Amino acid sequence: MKLLMEIGVQPPLFLFLCIMNAQGYEFYVRRVSELTPPYGLESNLIRLPEVQIDDLSVRPEVIFRDTLDVLWNACGHPQCLYYDDSGNWVGPK
Repeated sequence: MKLLMEIGVQPPLFLFLCIMNAQGYEFYVRRVSELTPPYGLESNLIRLPEVQIDDLSVRPEVIFRDTLDVLWNACGHPQCLYYDDSGNWVGPK
């Protein structure tokens, strides 16, 4: 986001993301002291929800939470496990 601000990009920005040729890839999740079993993706195309960025000062982990939840859903998890119960990012820095 810092780069976008430096080059003068003004919000709103819209991102449309998808993962293609995903079928068969495995999703590994490292938690504090465990490694969850891999989950093989069954879909060849994972369409992630569009992201609207209205403020470039908002942290990426806030902006992309819904997107990450959908990705983790595709991998057999109810939501992204890198957020705590209060919605705070607790994943890798």
